[in-house]
Amino acid sequence: MKFFRKSHQEKTPEKTEFTGNNEPLSPESLPQNLTAEEAAALWFEHKFGAPMPDSVTALFKSLIRTELKRRQADSSLLSATETGKLNETLRLNETKLRNIETSIDKIHQQQEWYRKFIALSHALEKEKGELYQLNKQYASMQKSIQELERFETFESRQGSFQKIQLIKQMREALKSLIQQLYQDKEQCEKHYHQIKEEYEQQTLSRKEYEAVLKRTDDLLTEVYLTNGKLQILELNEGKESEVSAQWAMNITSLTKEIGEIRLELEEEYRKQESLNLIRQETDVHQKMIDKGEGVLVKLDLLYTLLLRKERTQQELDNSLRKQSEQNAQLNKLFTNIKELESQISSLQNELAMHLKSNYGMDGEKLQSRTMELKRRMQMLLSAQVLWNHISQGYNWIDEKMQEIYRLQTQAESTHNALEQLNTEVNILKEKTEEKKYSFTVSKSQNVIQLRSDLKEGSSCSVCGATHHPYHSDTMLEQSKLISEMKTDLEMLEAEYNKKNRQLQELRMKYARETGILEVEQTHLEMIRNMHQQNIQEWKKFEDLDRSFRDCSASTNQEARRSMLQQLIERTGQDAEEAAKELEIFNFHQSNINSINGKIAKKENEKNDIMMRFNEQNTGCQVWAYRISHLQEEISMLNDRFSELFDDLEKIITISGWFKAWQNNQEGLKIQIQNILKKYRGLITDTEANKERILMLQQKKDLLEDRLKIMVNAQEASAKRLEQVQNLKKECGNTLQKLIGNQEAKQVYDNATCNLEEARKQEEELQKQKEQAKQELCLKTGAIEAIETRDKELEQEIMQEKSDLDLWMRKYNASHSPVQFSELQQLFSADTDWQQMRQLTRHLKFELSMAQKKVDLLQAELAAHQADGNRPGESSEKEVHSMLIERKEMLEQERKNIIGMIAACQAQLINQKEKLDAIKLCEEEIKNKITE
Repeated sequence: MKFFRKSHQEKTPEKTEFTGNNEPLSPESLPQNLTAEEAAALWFEHKFGAPMPDSVTALFKSLIRTELKRRQADSSLLSATETGKLNETLRLNETKLRNIETSIDKIHQQQEWYRKFIALSHALEKEKGELYQLNKQYASMQKSIQELERFETFESRQGSFQKIQLIKQMREALKSLIQQLYQDKEQCEKHYHQIKEEYEQQTLSRKEYEAVLKRTDDLLTEVYLTNGKLQILELNEGKESEVSAQWAMNITSLTKEIGEIRLELEEEYRKQESLNLIRQETDVHQKMIDKGEGVLVKLDLLYTLLLRKERTQQELDNSLRKQSEQNAQLNKLFTNIKELESQISSLQNELAMHLKSNYGMDGEKLQSRTMELKRRMQMLLSAQVLWNHISQGYNWIDEKMQEIYRLQTQAESTHNALEQLNTEVNILKEKTEEKKYSFTVSKSQNVIQLRSDLKEGSSCSVCGATHHPYHSDTMLEQSKLISEMKTDLEMLEAEYNKKNRQLQELRMKYARETGILEVEQTHLEMIRNMHQQNIQEWKKFEDLDRSFRDCSASTNQEARRSMLQQLIERTGQDAEEAAKELEIFNFHQSNINSINGKIAKKENEKNDIMMRFNEQNTGCQVWAYRISHLQEEISMLNDRFSELFDDLEKIITISGWFKAWQNNQEGLKIQIQNILKKYRGLITDTEANKERILMLQQKKDLLEDRLKIMVNAQEASAKRLEQVQNLKKECGNTLQKLIGNQEAKQVYDNATCNLEEARKQEEELQKQKEQAKQELCLKTGAIEAIETRDKELEQEIMQEKSDLDLWMRKYNASHSPVQFSELQQLFSADTDWQQMRQLTRHLKFELSMAQKKVDLLQAELAAHQADGNRPGESSEKEVHSMLIERKEMLEQERKNIIGMIAACQAQLINQKEKLDAIKLCEEEIKNKITE
């Protein structure tokens, strides 16, 4: 709204007639208070007779802005002298910076050396302390280790001691069990006698109750006789008849039960006879059965003796074979000794000949001269290669510096163009946003009303302008204004998008150029570092020739190459002549050394063979003693085997048992165990059958007694019935005297109940008596079996002690004597030998690892100290603090120099940007004028 937004009246001023004479428009003729743009517009209208187009206006503005930029940049340019001084200052500061960085690197290396030295020293002290603690711990455990070694010596016999202790514990348990069984037997006997006495008392009580019942029967008979005068007598007669019938029924059932019991008894007797027959068949093995467990143990011992005999016989065969082999080796060694003596004599003759050839020559001088020439030759060759690298490095550095300068120039120009284009894009962005905002407000508000409120000098609520040349009084003007604003907005957006794309492309181009520049600079720095290292390494070859001290870029490279080649040729000829002399000397000397080595080797072989001859002779004697010892052991085993076989032959009643045992040891043992099991089962069945027969016989006797009682009772009942019938008229007067107020039936029932209860108690006591008797028999049998087993265990202890005593005699014959009590004390100790064994191994392993760590750290510390990069040990702390101070000072100088370099580079970059800006402005002005 500020520029060229005039009202319709101002936009179309009054027309003046165009005449042919275009007189120039003087400044005096121009109206007053016009801006530069208004004056240019009037000049253009006067000159060409038409208003100035917008494109011409924009061109004029652009030319003016470009010219202003060029003049501003030109006014602040540095002179050539100032630019040269800046470049010299920059190069000097870069050289200082490189020297400071090299010094910092050296200081850093020294600090790293001190840090590593301190770390290694501390680690060594720590490992030494751990090694001392481990040695101390190992010394404190020395007694335990000796006890462990003693235990491992006798560990093979620990099983015998454990077996003896186990058998003793079993015997103690059996003794306590026998004592308990004797107590139980005594209690059973007491219980049996007590039950027997109670049974006898109950029998007497039963007999008394029977007598009472009989007297009661007599009394009731009298009562019935005396009650004949009463009607009750008839009822008593009927009851007596019923009682007689009941007795008859009871007698019949009891007789039937007795018959059944007799049948069962006969069946049990038949079973008893069959069991007796089977037992008679097993009587032939009675002797073997009585000693069954002992037979099984002796069979195991016989098998053990057989295995020991076979193993000892095999060992004897191997010993005889090895004795014959050693005798053959002994003869062979004697032959080898004679051959070696003849070979040594011939070698000594050959040695005298070579010593005569080298007489008067010094091998060390020849060798040192040859080595010196070879070393000089090698150094000359290395110097030739290194000089090629140095000369090539100078060429590479020049090429890289030219390439980097070209890339820097190209990147700076791209950067300047990027900055300029970025400024243009920002300006276009602001204009576009302003246009877009104005266009949006124009469409959303009533522009005519908005403009009617505007006053010259007051701020616009839309754009903020104070000059308001346009008023848009009509809708047509308003529509025209909005379409113009839309067109301007679209043109600005198109131009902004185009410039923005160019800006992105230019940024990508600048990023590529700066990346390539950084890579080239890094490459140049690497080449300079390598070149500097080569120059430092060239100092090693300065002693080859005085002219080699100069290694600058001004050195004549071709002349030095020729000189190196000549030195290499002369040194090569001298080295060949010295090598030939040394080769002749070395030929004889190598033969001398070889012959001496052969003689020494033959002497060593002879000594070794003599030692082996003596050892072999001693081994032959040892094998002879071992063979005699094995023969004695086989003889002893044969005697024990024969003795044990005779014992088993007397006991075992199985025909062909030895052949069966040889074929299958376990089969014979199973057969004997089956016979024992069968015999024990037969004994158990026989005893059980006897008990059942006794029980049935007692039951039958009891029932027969009851039958007699019932028959007697029936007969007594019949007699009473007869007496009732005969005396019922005589006893009427005495009825009151005999029974009083009681009922006759009640008296008889009481007596009968008492008798039945006494009989039941008698039967119960009889069963308890039989049970107590059976329990007493079982206790007696158990005691006998346990006592037999105790005797067998006692024999086993005696046998184990005999074997252990035999082993101790053999051990004491070849070692320091040991007593049975010492072994017992050793094996009965509560020490965990397995844990002790693991702890000892672990401690030895840690001790060896600690020693290896100490040795490794000492070697590493010695190698680190051998580097020669440190002063004396007395000033380590002072040197360390001095290095820190020196490094801080160099770091501060480095920062200052980097700041100075950055300032110089900033001035040079600013100078270059200004030159590029001036050049760009001139080109832009030319292009715009050309367009």
